[in-house]
Amino acid sequence: QVKRCAPRVPHVFVAQPAVAQEPMASMQDAAQDLQKHVEDLQGRVQTNMLPLEKKMAQCALDCYSKRGADYNAIHQCVESCQQGMQVVGKQVKREMDSLQSSVQSCQQTIVKRLEPRFEAARNDLEAQNGLQRDFDQGMVQCVKDTMPLLPDIERRINGYIKQG
Repeated sequence: QVKRCAPRVPHVFVAQPAVAQEPMASMQDAAQDLQKHVEDLQGRVQTNMLPLEKKMAQCALDCYSKRGADYNAIHQCVESCQQGMQVVGKQVKREMDSLQSSVQSCQQTIVKRLEPRFEAARNDLEAQNGLQRDFDQGMVQCVKDTMPLLPDIERRINGYIKQG
């Protein structure tokens, strides 16, 4: 069994509607577009982490050559080599968690804003349809507001990787 040296980049999930209707297509499209951009960013981050992973692996291998037979010293050396990668992994996770939290917070704001109106429209199908459109538009706006954050997140992550 091969153990990964680098932490996996967490995925960001965007809430998507359970039922597909015509007005929701743009909301689904927006959510899928954001998801694709985030997955592309995650792929670039994984690629950019490869030199750091290699450096960590080489450092760990060197521990076995330089430290002789003292297993405690070798293990301490290996742990020391892994610390930089662990720090970068935590920083990347924090960035991705923050992005996900930002999207979810926006979505929750839309739900909370519309909740009283949904209650009032409980028996009015036309009002419910109008509120569904408002909900969809709000969700699309959440995605639109999130997209410009991605380049800055990627820049910060690449900075963390270079420092590692």
